[in-house]
Amino acid sequence: MTHPFGAQPGYRRIPLSAGERVRGEANLAPVVAQMLVARGRFRVSADTPDQVDLFQGVARRVGDMLGRPVVSYANGREIVITSASRRPRPWRQIRPASHREPAAAVAASPPQQSPRARRSSRRESAAGSGPKAR
Repeated sequence: MTHPFGAQPGYRRIPLSAGERVRGEANLAPVVAQMLVARGRFRVSADTPDQVDLFQGVARRVGDMLGRPVVSYANGREIVITSASRRPRPWRQIRPASHREPAAAVAASPPQQSPRARRSSRRESAAGSGPKAR
């Protein structure tokens, strides 16, 4: 096919056939499993829906191989495969209910001061003591 001068043909990705998909999952699963065991996660670019489907299938196979849950996250540019037990920690760790203080003890405790209030009370107490003798 001829193109006008200066025009480039567009790159068209051909979807994987069923056989290619099966072979791809079978060949990639051991590599991804090895990376999960060694580093805890596997990240690869996957910018088309068929690539995302391929790596989600790989994640299912890896979960079966390792015998533990595996999760995959895709954002349209890349996919991350990680163990389901390796969740990101929340900003603030919340203690389980069994470790909390009883409601009566919480109600009887004095209210906590904010850091700003603590600083201002320190300044007031320091200012009231007068100049220091040398």
